[in-house]
Amino acid sequence: MINLVQVNNKKKKKQIILGLSIVKKHIKKTDTKINLKTLCFKYIQDQSRYEKYNLGLTTKII
Repeated sequence: MINLVQVNNKKKKKQIILGLSIVKKHIKKTDTKINLKTLCFKYIQDQSRYEKYNLGLTTKII
């Protein structure tokens, strides 16, 4: 009886650990996606600032 209970407890612990690692992987993937989106957004913002700066310079030169 005791051995079966111990085996079941070990199985439950393994399942919990596996579940946690899967959740961690999922969180890392979503973090990466969010980071990529923010990087792209920042790049687009920087590009538009750069273009505005260039337009400002050309109008001053003209």
